[in-house]
Amino acid sequence: MAPKISIVIPVYNSQDFLSSCLDSVFSQTFKDVELICVNDGSTDDSYNILEKYAKKHSNMTVINQDNYGIGKATNRGIQEARGEYLYSLDNDDTLIDDNVLLFLFKTAEEFDLDVLTFNYTTETQVTRVKQPSYKVMTGVEYLQGEYIPPLWSKLCRLEYIRTINFKFREDLSFVDTEAVPRLLLNAQRIMHVDKVLYRWRRLGNNTSSVSQNLSNLKSASAYSATTLTYDEILHQASNSHLKAAMRRERYKAMVEVARIAAVVNTVESKKVYDDLLALGFSAFERFLLRNEVKFFYNTYFLKKHKITHPWVYLFRKLNKLFT
Repeated sequence: MAPKISIVIPVYNSQDFLSSCLDSVFSQTFKDVELICVNDGSTDDSYNILEKYAKKHSNMTVINQDNYGIGKATNRGIQEARGEYLYSLDNDDTLIDDNVLLFLFKTAEEFDLDVLTFNYTTETQVTRVKQPSYKVMTGVEYLQGEYIPPLWSKLCRLEYIRTINFKFREDLSFVDTEAVPRLLLNAQRIMHVDKVLYRWRRLGNNTSSVSQNLSNLKSASAYSATTLTYDEILHQASNSHLKAAMRRERYKAMVEVARIAAVVNTVESKKVYDDLLALGFSAFERFLLRNEVKFFYNTYFLKKHKITHPWVYLFRKLNKLFT
């Protein structure tokens, strides 16, 4: 008999945090789950930890593969999933308490949802998504408001995932930002609950988390792909409010490309940035983006304080009002 929830954890070099992650799953009061851990070529003790837990828990499967990246590891887990719902969490994070899965399952069932989203906390700060709580919407409606990329902030109906043929890009090392608009767009029933259910570990020495290292070309590629995804939805959308939202999100993704291009300061990063500028940004958007590059170049590459360039600093303030 298929489980109610399939949980997928892509694992890479997380020996210091993996046990707490797994414990937060196995301590859940909701037991009708399968856990699929995909070891993505870890070189530390992560695989041995996984095997140790798998011997104790019959509903846990360990898949071992070469280091292909988080996209392929998560896709492999989704491919093997058999549950009614899919949930994925990072190998260094934890669920907030022992009743998270029970709450998610009951809520998704009660409202017959394709996607259920929720809030999270770090060691120092709670993040609350600015969406109406307990309001069922379509994906088009949801994308017009605020949302956060990670798959760990969402419970998804597995049938929906497979109907839209959802997969993470396997050529990116930072996958969530590009994937989220594709995941949410076609949902017929999506809802947010104003509850903190997840603890995202941002402190400590876990350098394997891609989100901790934004100033590199791999991240630029991820934000470049995100910009292109928003651009594609923008040009296919017929809803004027969705168009406006995608234009806003496309610009925000492009800001990250601009910042990385300024910090990395190579011919390759400049080409990524210049190519994306041709997508159809307005003259005002291009003006703000170029000033963003100048600010980051002066601050992080030339190591000059922002006060040295007050006019650039002023335009960055204008940029915040614009977005």
